[in-house]
Amino acid sequence: MAQSSLLQDTKIAYYEAMSRFAQYRRNVLRNNRNSIQARILQSQVFA
Repeated sequence: MAQSSLLQDTKIAYYEAMSRFAQYRRNVLRNNRNSIQARILQSQVFA
C-alpha cells in the first residue's frame, strides 16, 4: 500500500513539473514574439 501511494506522489510531482515547464515555455515563446515585434517596430521607426 505504501508503495502505491509513493508511486502516486511521484506521478503527481511529475505532472506538476511538466505543466510548470509547459507554462514556462509558453511564457518564453510569448516573450520572444513580443521582442521580435518590438524590434520590427524599432526598425520601422528608425528606417
